[in-house]
Amino acid sequence: GERARSAPRANSGRGVAYWSDGQGDDRIYVITPAYHMVALDAHTGREIESFGTNGVVDLRLELDRPVDLIEDVIGSSSPPVIARDVIVVGAALAVGS
Repeated sequence: GERARSAPRANSGRGVAYWSDGQGDDRIYVITPAYHMVALDAHTGREIESFGTNGVVDLRLELDRPVDLIEDVIGSSSPPVIARDVIVVGAALAVGS
């Protein structure tokens, strides 16, 4: 609708990443508009509680620079990438950040 066309983070979270250990541990990783990474069980859709804090990692807290959690604009317009069991996440910051 009209509201979605003007959403400030309309391009956030455009996809997911899939990972499997080949033994039945199949996971889906997604980056939310709030810049949290969530790990989901691919079979049930439930959060994997052993990942981060109850299945969620606040990526704003893991940056190599100070972040104002209220004022700074940060997010990701791409899904995470998994390479050799390492999750890689990009960041989109406001101009001048």
